Amino acid sequence: MRRRYRPDVKIRLLTRDTMHGANLLLHSYRQKLAAAGLAGAAGGEAPSTGIITLYLALRLCQQARPHTASPFHLNLSGCS
Repeated sequence: MRRRYRPDVKIRLLTRDTMHGANLLLHSYRQKLAAAGLAGAAGGEAPSTGIITLYLALRLCQQARPHTASPFHLNLSGCS
């Protein structure tokens, strides 16, 4: 069987440390929601791609702020 190249498909491998950090960020966020009485958010125990992206942005950029209208857009500055 011949494998075809798919330019539309990209694979990124994340280290265990990245996933651990994103998991800590997720749980910290949920604890703050619970403390504010807003703990009704549904979700699993694994961080979403949005939380992983935010974690990486916080690690790689001087500033990373989620856009208020959509958590999927980040305002970034000073990224390396």
